This record gives sequence, structure tokens and C-alpha cells, in this order.
Amino acid sequence: IPDAVIVDLEDSIPPNQKEVGRQLAHDFFHSSAFESNACTWFIKVNDTLTDYIADDINLMKTVAHKGIGLALPKVGQIDEVQTVLSKSGVEPHLCLPTIETLKGFEQRDILLANWSQLGVKQFVFGAGDMSYELDIERNYSLSVLNFIFVSLLISAKIHKINFIDSPSRFIPTKDSTCHAEVERECLDVFRNG
Repeated sequence: IPDAVIVDLEDSIPPNQKEVGRQLAHDFFHSSAFESNACTWFIKVNDTLTDYIADDINLMKTVAHKGIGLALPKVGQIDEVQTVLSKSGVEPHLCLPTIETLKGFEQRDILLANWSQLGVKQFVFGAGDMSYELDIERNYSLSVLNFIFVSLLISAKIHKINFIDSPSRFIPTKDSTCHAEVERECLDVFRNG
């Protein structure tokens, strides 16, 4: 059983299928299949600057009482997390804000101090979107991504908030040749806490 599962309504769902994705998530979280599940669940909503966030928050209102967490992408402003939490009913310890833009990185210490005061226990680094914004390869051996990673890790320690960096940068298929790379990344994540 995984520690957590994130149902992605942002990147995984094309714009013309957002409502269908929300309905599928709603139906699952209100089904007997969900009731028997033992891991922690999160819904990754669309970012606060999109037209989709209001409907995503409405979905969260229907599942927050079930202990479903909220993953909030592309956070860059201090009020975003507090606003979404107050509107959705999600408990702060079940919030996964994501720093994946230059604006979020620039504001990291202000954001982390605020999140810690709110009761948020962890945050996520979105290397993919950060790499895209920087127009660089998504590769941690590049000094700029390594600098961002280490800076976020230090800020997390200062503000006593857990830092999550996903080992799923590569999604291998059964016949994939990148298993060694995934294994190495998982070991790196394990070593870095």
C-alpha cells in the first residue's frame, strides 16, 4: 500500500475533460471502493489563477470530511493556501502546496513561514514546471536545479516543514531501459530525507 495517492485534476486532465475528471473523483471518493482503502489520498486541484479552481474547491468541499487532502500547484502568493483551505474545508495538515514557479521560489521563505503558522506540515517541489519555466532540461545534475532543490531544502529545515521531492521523475514501463535511473533517484530521495 502506498503512503499516499494523488488524484491529479490539473496536468493529467485536458481542459475539455475537467468536469468529467471532477465527477469521476467525486464518484470514487463517495464509493465503497474508497471506504475500504487504507492510504492517504490527495486531490491535485488546478492552480488559483485558472478558471477551474472554483469547481475544484466545490469538489473538495464534498470530500474534505473524509480526510481527503488537497495538493495545490504553482503557489506563488502568500494568501493562496489560506484562501483555498478556508473555502474547501481541508485541514492544513492535509494540504500539499507546490513550489514550481520562479515566483514561488523567490517567495519561498515568506510562503513557508506562513504555511508553518497555518499548520501545513509539508510542501512539494515541482521540478518539471520549474524546468519548463527556466527553459532547461529537467535534470538534477544541472547546477541551477540543484541550487533550487538545496535552497528549498534549507528553507524547509529553517521553517520546520517537510520537503517532498517525488522520485517519479521518470515513469518506466515494464520494458523501459531507465529502471537503473529510477532506482538511483529513489535512493537519492531516501538519502536526502
